[in-house]
Order: sequence, then structure tokens, then C-alpha cells
Amino acid sequence: RRVRRCPCVSSMPELPEVESARALCESHCLGATVVSVAFLEDGSFDEKIFAGTSALEFRDALIGKSLLDTKRHGKHMWWELGVKNCKGKGKDKDKGTDTTSDVSPLFHFGMTGAMSVKGKGAMKYKSFEVDTTTWPPRFAKLVVEFDTGVCLAYTDPRRFGKIRLVQGVVTEQPPISLLGFDPLLAMPDAATFAEKFAKRAAPIKAVLLDQKVAAGIGNWIADECLYQSKVHPETLAKTLTTSKLGLIREKMSEII
Repeated sequence: RRVRRCPCVSSMPELPEVESARALCESHCLGATVVSVAFLEDGSFDEKIFAGTSALEFRDALIGKSLLDTKRHGKHMWWELGVKNCKGKGKDKDKGTDTTSDVSPLFHFGMTGAMSVKGKGAMKYKSFEVDTTTWPPRFAKLVVEFDTGVCLAYTDPRRFGKIRLVQGVVTEQPPISLLGFDPLLAMPDAATFAEKFAKRAAPIKAVLLDQKVAAGIGNWIADECLYQSKVHPETLAKTLTTSKLGLIREKMSEII
């Protein structure tokens, strides 16, 4: 017996949805400078969402900084901020060296976190859709305005997402340093992939969902990988053959 869930549109953010949020930021905000940071509709600050920081600290970390790059690993996304230095003149005005900030905002979307850009729409999920007909959208927890006129909002009705400030190199400290491989960014070769599962006594689906093994994999991706590989989710990972694990790897790449 095989088990399958509908993979068409996710009911909560997994790797593809977080990647679409990263791409949204990159498409509309990259290179722009933050001029305004607002929080809830009434101007208050949601301490549950903003873990370990204050409204003042968060504003200070963003305002006046340019979005130099957008990064993602698994279900986490972060912004690399800095100051754009234009030392040249005329055609050479963009040849200055940018100064990178040592603080990065790190986003985890929880169950209902989403990003949207004013006038450009938002991420979509099976169980809900962000209504951008009014601005800021309902359930907005963070609204960032850039010097280009672009406005970006983070919404989270159920408030399970987290936004935190990370000092230093994001990839060298938790939570990113604790995550496993990202299947979209760095899929291991077949032999290395098989090694990660060969000695695991847990059911294969449970191992696939372990973020320390494969970062970004959630229920629908795991279910679809196993369905297409003809593997029951309760099959113990260590009992699977190398060829079957290779097939799961192949299907994972195709689905993502």
C-alpha cells in the first residue's frame, strides 16, 4: 500500500515556497535601500514573531541598509544587508566596493508565513491566500519600504514563524549550521545520499523529514518522493537498497 498527498500547492511553507519568497525579494528588492520599517497594523511589535530582538534593534539593523543578496537554506531565508559605496563618477559610479553589515534578518515561515510585494501579489498555499487588495495585508507582522518605492510585507496569521537578527556569518551558526544538505542547492551524489539513510532505524518518511538530514523537505515533498519511488512511508530506512535510495534521490530532484 502506498500513501500519497496532493503536491499541487503546499498547505504550509516547504523548500519550494521559501525559495519563491527568496526569488520575490531578489526580483523586486535587490540593490534597494530600506527607508522604512513598520510592524503590526496598529504599530505594535509582535514579540512572538521577532525572537530575541526589539523593535528598535530591528529598525536600526535595517534602515539605511541596502539589500545586497538574498539567501536560503532549507526552510530558512535571510537577507545580506550592507551599504552601497559608489566611489566612481559617470559610467564608473557603480564600481565602489559595498560594505556588508554584520547583522542579517533571518526568516522562518512556520506554518502560515508568507511574503508579498505591493502591486505584485504574494505566495500561495493550499489552505490560504494572502489578500493584497488592501495594504498592508491583513495579519502583516512586518512591512519594509525601499527607496525604489517597493513595499514588502511579511504576514503570518497563526504566528508560528520567526524573524530574528543573526550576528556574523549566518551559515556558521545555528540554526543554519545544524541543517542537513539542501536538495536544491547541493544535492549529494548517489553514494553519499545513500549513506545518510543506510544506518537509520527510523521509518524512511521520518528520516526524510529530519531537517538535520535533508533541509527543506516537508510532508508533501516526502510523500510524493515515496509515492513515485513506490516506497511505503513506514519502511525502515536501513532496509532500503542502494538502488531504491537512489530512486528516492532522483524523484526528490525532479519534484523540487
